[in-house]
Amino acid sequence: MDRQRIARLLVDARGVDGLIGPRMAVTRREIMREITGERLPISKCGFNTTRSHLFKAFGVSSEDCIAGKMKALNACMKKYA
Repeated sequence: MDRQRIARLLVDARGVDGLIGPRMAVTRREIMREITGERLPISKCGFNTTRSHLFKAFGVSSEDCIAGKMKALNACMKKYA
């Protein structure tokens, strides 16, 4: 898994919230491919699934609320980008 590539994809999408919607489906699939190492169909790469995998990939604690996780994920993204 290449965290720098994932961070660059997130920066291009203008953050995690920029991955919402059908026009970002290909970007979500690329991120999932980097995380899982396998090519998944777009239907398996929804926003919530991708976000959950991002939390695990960057080691964001599962004890935080979503807002806390997003804040920690954005901090990680800035570190790698």
